[in-house]
Amino acid sequence: MLNRDGTGFAVKGWHFSADMSYRIVRRDDQWRVTTLAYRYRLALAGIDVFRIHWHPAGNSPISYPHLHANLSPDDKLASSLDAHLETDRMSLERSLRWAFELRMPAARSDWAEVLERTEGPHLEHRSWSHGGPSS
Repeated sequence: MLNRDGTGFAVKGWHFSADMSYRIVRRDDQWRVTTLAYRYRLALAGIDVFRIHWHPAGNSPISYPHLHANLSPDDKLASSLDAHLETDRMSLERSLRWAFELRMPAARSDWAEVLERTEGPHLEHRSWSHGGPSS
């Protein structure tokens, strides 16, 4: 379980955490979850690899979905994690896919199929695409 105790998922020096704000709403006699903000983080040996954020109603002037990427492990671009690299809105599943593709060990060998299966309904029913309104 990802956030059973609020610490995320840790394995062999890797650490993935997710923080999401959401609201449950009723629309057309159906219940759905609306994402209000998210923060995903991948680190290796305590050093951030990436942070993926979307916080449109936060205190930051940056309200679009964005990526903070550690592009320079040898400090040639020491401030690369400070940059706000614009992205599309990111599902939890896609951020986990990125982590596994960067070689964070998965808890199961069929992770790609599981992520595809769980993300499918979200992609089918979301009310946004490519950085659109809160959903």
